[in-house]
Amino acid sequence: MKIKTHNPTAYNKFPKTSTSPAFGGMHLGKYVKDLRLQDCYGQKVQNMLPQNIQNTRKNIIDEITDYINSKDFNVILKFIEAMENIGKDKGFNRISGYEDIKEKLKEEFILTSIMKDRTSQGADVPNAVLFYGPSRNGKTLFAQALAEQSLSNIVTIDGGEEDAMEMIKDSAQKALKIYNEGPDKKRTIIVINEAELLANKCSFDLEEFKNFIKDCSSKYKCTLFLTSNIPLHIDKEILNQISFKVPVEPANRKICKEIIVDKFNTANIKPEGNIDNLVNTFFVNPEKIYSNGDIVSILMLTLQKNQNATISDFIKILKEYEHTSITSEDIENFEDTKKELVE
Repeated sequence: MKIKTHNPTAYNKFPKTSTSPAFGGMHLGKYVKDLRLQDCYGQKVQNMLPQNIQNTRKNIIDEITDYINSKDFNVILKFIEAMENIGKDKGFNRISGYEDIKEKLKEEFILTSIMKDRTSQGADVPNAVLFYGPSRNGKTLFAQALAEQSLSNIVTIDGGEEDAMEMIKDSAQKALKIYNEGPDKKRTIIVINEAELLANKCSFDLEEFKNFIKDCSSKYKCTLFLTSNIPLHIDKEILNQISFKVPVEPANRKICKEIIVDKFNTANIKPEGNIDNLVNTFFVNPEKIYSNGDIVSILMLTLQKNQNATISDFIKILKEYEHTSITSEDIENFEDTKKELVE
C-alpha cells in the first residue's frame, strides 16, 4: 500500500555523526534513546555502544553525551515517551491492523515534522493530509487517531456545514494562540470530513480555502486532515498542495481478523469456535464487500442478541446481513482514484 508523500525518505530524528567512519554516518537515535532512559552518560555511553564501535574516539562519545544533555534531546525524549504511552484507547491503538500505514505516518509525519517542530531546529510541517477510500471504512477514525498520536490539539468540522470556512478560520486563530502560549509548541489538527463539499470547483468558499491551505501550517500552526469518499471531486490545485495522500482500503483477511480479535478482547469474551471460520465467511462472496464499519456492526449486533454467542452465532448474523456499505463499483473507483492520485 503506497502513501503519496513529498518526503519518501526515513525520518531524521537525531543528527548524523560524520566524524567517524566507525559510525558510517548512521543515525544515533536508537542508541541515544536507550542511553538517556537509563541515565547513562560519559564513559557509560561508550560501554553501552555496540561492540563493533566500542573503540570510537573520545570526540564521538562527547558528541553523543552533549546531545543527550541538550534541550532538544529532552524535548524529543519527552515527546517519544508521551507518544508511546498514549493509552490503549487513544491514537493508533484505536485502529486494528493497517500497521504499514500507521508506521509510515508515524515516521514521515509525526517524527519528521510534528516532533521536530518542537525542537530548536523547527520543521516544515505539511499544510494538509488527505484520507480517502470507500464509505464506513475508518477515514475519520484514522485522521483523529493520527492527530491524537501526534499529541496535537484536535478540531473536527463537517465540510458540508454552511459556515465551515468560518469555523476553520476561527479554529486556526485559536491554534496559533495554543502554539504560541503553551509550553510545548503544541500544534492543532483540523479534521474536515467530506472535504469535497467545501473544496470542489462549485463551492462558494473555494478561492478562500485555496488561499488558506497554502500556508496554514506556517501561518497558523495547524494542519488540515481532509477525509473524502470521492477525493477527485476536490479541486486539483488543492490536491496538488497535499503532502500526504492516504488510501484507507477495506480490510483484507489479516486486518479483518485483527478487528474481530480486538473487539472480542474489548468485550472480554472468548466465543466458542474457530475465529478463522468467521473471518473466511466475510470473504466467501466477492460481490459482498464489507467495510470496517460493517464488520464491527455485525459483531455488535450479534452480541446485542446474545452475550454468550459462539462463532457459529456470529456467522449466522453475518449471513443475514444484507446491505454492505461497499459495492464492486466502489472498489473499481477506489483503485482508479489511487492510480490517479499517485501519479
